Amino acid sequence: VYVYVGSKRSDWCSGLVNIVKSVKLKNLNYNLPMIQRLSEKKITVINFIIVFYFVSIYIINRYKIDILMIDVFREILTLPFLIAQIVFLILGSLFLIKNRKSHFLTKLSLILLVICSFITIGSFF
Repeated sequence: VYVYVGSKRSDWCSGLVNIVKSVKLKNLNYNLPMIQRLSEKKITVINFIIVFYFVSIYIINRYKIDILMIDVFREILTLPFLIAQIVFLILGSLFLIKNRKSHFLTKLSLILLVICSFITIGSFF
């Protein structure tokens, strides 16, 4: 990525357009640095942790477990886990598209994450 500094506003805008075009061309090949650093084992473990978190929230609400520390951690961690759920749903899908021969647990964790995402996001509507 390069930075273009110009004296006029039109120079700055054209430089920004060039940066956006170069980023789009790189991403078409699925060469995202995050996918290259994540191994199959890490993606599987993170997916299972996210699913476990939302299942545990459901169980806590279902059986009306009212402990102050659990409520504090639930409030602190829910938004980051929602964001992580969407991010790892996308990263896991791209990982499976790129690596067709993956383990059964990776596919299972992604399927469970998709089901959990539908239920979680569907609960808002």
